[in-house]
Amino acid sequence: MSMNLFQNLIMGFVSGLTELLPISAEAHRSILRLFFGVESEDLIFRLLIHIACLIAVVVSNRNAIIRIQHTRRQLKISPRRRKMQPDTQLVYTVRLLRTATILMLILKLFTPKLSLLQNRMNFLAVSLVLNGIFLILPAITRNGNKDARNMPRLDGFLMGLGAGMSVLPGVSAVGACASIGIARGVDRKFALHFSYLMLIRVLMVDIIFDIVGIITAGAVFSSMGLIFAILGAILAGMASMLAMKLMNFLAAGDGFSGFAYYSWGIGLLCFVLFLTV
Repeated sequence: MSMNLFQNLIMGFVSGLTELLPISAEAHRSILRLFFGVESEDLIFRLLIHIACLIAVVVSNRNAIIRIQHTRRQLKISPRRRKMQPDTQLVYTVRLLRTATILMLILKLFTPKLSLLQNRMNFLAVSLVLNGIFLILPAITRNGNKDARNMPRLDGFLMGLGAGMSVLPGVSAVGACASIGIARGVDRKFALHFSYLMLIRVLMVDIIFDIVGIITAGAVFSSMGLIFAILGAILAGMASMLAMKLMNFLAAGDGFSGFAYYSWGIGLLCFVLFLTV
């Protein structure tokens, strides 16, 4: 059974919102599919959702991305030949991103195997509980003011671990990455900013796996189904932009540890569905 237009729009909006909020987009899509009576995920719709979310993150963080790319080009030039020395914080940000990305990529290699468990409510329940544990960490640790200039490689390694844990259908890349950073004493705004940069890499890996999955499965689609999927993806991109504004607002205040209780609540719902459905 395929989704109708209304279901595509609901799925798109929820996917875009939860991809950027510290709650799992994979878990919410699985729950919605269960309620909609859809047995399997539309691979093309999934690809379009990931592309839309990626575009939203890149557009919202384009200035930071441009500065980082400029810094990378500067680092390739001999120090004696540089007309201007690169920004110190950006240099260390680039190095931390390299460290974090390596571990994230290693963990994301398990995506094809673990994605098979995304419709198992008991597995989702456990993953959502784990996500809540990540999110509660900032509330039980001291606030810090570290940024890339005084973050050791271990911080980048651990934040990469958090982003890579999104391979579990129930763990949020943004939530786990930022929460681990905050628990390590990283400034809240910088931790969230770093998690966005990591999410770009996570989404790019997901898109590659989506394309491979479509090719190997020989996925087919109708013209009307493709139109519905595109409309849902557009709504997902808009929802992602909204979610980023909310996250930036929360990071400037008391943080987003309150989402831990929401994650545990959704985990409890998944466990109930596992027992009753």
